[in-house]
Amino acid sequence: MKKEMVKKIVSVLVIALFMVSFAGVAVSNDDKGTVTIKGTVVSIDGGSGEIVVKDESGKMITLTSGPTVDITKLGAGDTATFVHDSRMVIKSVTE
Repeated sequence: MKKEMVKKIVSVLVIALFMVSFAGVAVSNDDKGTVTIKGTVVSIDGGSGEIVVKDESGKMITLTSGPTVDITKLGAGDTATFVHDSRMVIKSVTE
């Protein structure tokens, strides 16, 4: 009886570890997806790197500039195309 209990516990642990290993892969794949939006710059906070964009449907979207993106050339009222990831971090900007 004790042996059966140990087998069940080991089986549950193996299954749990197997599932966790695939969960990590799924999260990393999500980060590769990007979204492209075209919109008008509403405001820019140079200190935090946040930029608010009004897209073509009128929706306000808050993005954060990525480490390789220079938003200092943008100003309120400018129209640009933004490519961002699922975490709303800008990957590229085209004016």
